[in-house]
Amino acid sequence: MNTAPVRADLVINEIFADPYPSGDANGDGIADATEDEFVEIVNTGNAIVNLYEYSIEDGVGTRHVFPLGTTLCPGQAIVVFGGETPSGDFGGSAVQVATSNLLGLNNDGDTVTLRDPEGNVLDSVTYTGSGDAAGDDDQSITRDPDLSGNFIKHSLVSGAAGAFSPGFRVDGTAFDFQDCVSTYDLVINEIHADPSNSGLDGDANADCSYDTYDDEFVEIVNSGSSTIDLAQF
Repeated sequence: MNTAPVRADLVINEIFADPYPSGDANGDGIADATEDEFVEIVNTGNAIVNLYEYSIEDGVGTRHVFPLGTTLCPGQAIVVFGGETPSGDFGGSAVQVATSNLLGLNNDGDTVTLRDPEGNVLDSVTYTGSGDAAGDDDQSITRDPDLSGNFIKHSLVSGAAGAFSPGFRVDGTAFDFQDCVSTYDLVINEIHADPSNSGLDGDANADCSYDTYDDEFVEIVNSGSSTIDLAQF
C-alpha cells in the first residue's frame, strides 16, 4: 500500500469504500453503498490552500473537481462524499459531494489520488481487499496516527470512535484548525472617503478629473512575506 503524501501539507487521511449496510457516514439517515463513501483530506500546513480545480480520482478516472471558492484553512479537513446531502457539522470540516455524483471506490481495492490543477500528484493511496487495511470490512481505513501514519482499519486504531469519522480525528475529536481570516497578513492601511473638490487636489485615481465617488479609495497592504491570492476576497 502506498501511503506517503507527496506534498506534506495536503494529506489523504481517511477513506470509506464500504459503507453498506450500516455506515450512514453523510448523516442523511440512510446507509447507502455509494452515497456514504467518502475521502477525507487535511491541510497539515501553516498556510491556506486554495483547492480550486484540484481533483480526486480513483483507478477509473476523475471523480471530483473542487469548485471555485474551495479553500482549506491550516489544520482543517475537507470531506468529499459520494452523494446525497450531508447533514451534520462534521467537526467544522468543509464538506462537499463528488461533482461526478460518484466516488466509485472499490471495496476490494482501489487507488485514490489527489492532484493539483496541473495534474501533479499530491497524495496517492492504494488499498486492497485484505489485511489490516482492507477496504471491504464495513468500516473506513484511516491513518494511524492521524495525518502521518500508515492506513489501517478504523476499528483497529486504539481509542477509535466507531467505524468511521468523517471530518473528525479517529478518536472522534475535532481537528484543531485556524480560522482562515486570522491567518492572512492583510492590513487596511488608508481610506479616502472625501476627495477634495478644489481643482485636481482630489484626483486620487489620476484620471485628470475630480469626482466625489470615483476618487474614493481603500488601500490594503500585505504585511507578510508570502504571496496572497485575492481572487476570492
